[in-house]
Amino acid sequence: MVRTYNKKTKPKSNTALIITFLIATIIVVFYISRYTNHTSEIVYPDYTGEPYVVMNSNIPFFSEEEKRTQTFEKYSNLDYLGRCGVAFANVSKDTMPTEERGQIGMVKLSGWHPVC
Repeated sequence: MVRTYNKKTKPKSNTALIITFLIATIIVVFYISRYTNHTSEIVYPDYTGEPYVVMNSNIPFFSEEEKRTQTFEKYSNLDYLGRCGVAFANVSKDTMPTEERGQIGMVKLSGWHPVC
């Protein structure tokens, strides 16, 4: 028996379902990569009461790109709760203030709650 379809009874394709699944997957991957901590390859020892601990035989984990000599500052965006994240910088005399610091009482730091 040969089945024929007209425009009203033609079965719908799965294209919309596949596109929806792909968009949902991209959103989940973006969320996980943005809001999770990527420290899985570094093993942090338990606290022993000492003021410091030697890690990786005191060999830093910097990549070649991170070993630049140019001054730079990189700040992550605030998260969905308005909290600051990672800051990465290579500071030098170029980043030092050139004038006296003014009043800072009006600065509202993220995550800071004044004691009244």
